Amino acid sequence: MREGKLRALMAMAPARSSSATRRATLAEAGFAGFDTTIWFGLMAPAGTPQPIVDKLYSETARVLARNDARKHLQDLGMEIVANTPSEFAAMIKSEIPQWAKLIKDAGISVNE
Repeated sequence: MREGKLRALMAMAPARSSSATRRATLAEAGFAGFDTTIWFGLMAPAGTPQPIVDKLYSETARVLARNDARKHLQDLGMEIVANTPSEFAAMIKSEIPQWAKLIKDAGISVNE
C-alpha cells in the first residue's frame, strides 16, 4: 500500500486505525457485523505460576512502551494494546461465541 501497488478499501476492525484514519471501517461502509480484528498476544501454558505471568506481562508492557518498538509496530500498521493478562483473557473469552457460531453455521468440523 505504501508503494502504491495495493489499495485498501476498508478496515475490518471496529474502529479506524490511527495509521490510516481516512480508511472507513466495514460498518461505516454499510457492512455491519463483519468487524474482524486481527490480534497478536503473548500466552503462557495453563497453570503457569502467577509471578511468572506477572513478569512476562511487565516486561512485555515495558518493551511496548518504548518509542522505537511502538514506531516499528505502528509502521507495520499495528495498533499497540498492552492489555493486562485478565483483560486479554476476557477479550479472548468474548470472541468465543462469535467464532463458535461462524464455525457451526459454516458446517465446519474437526476430524480427529
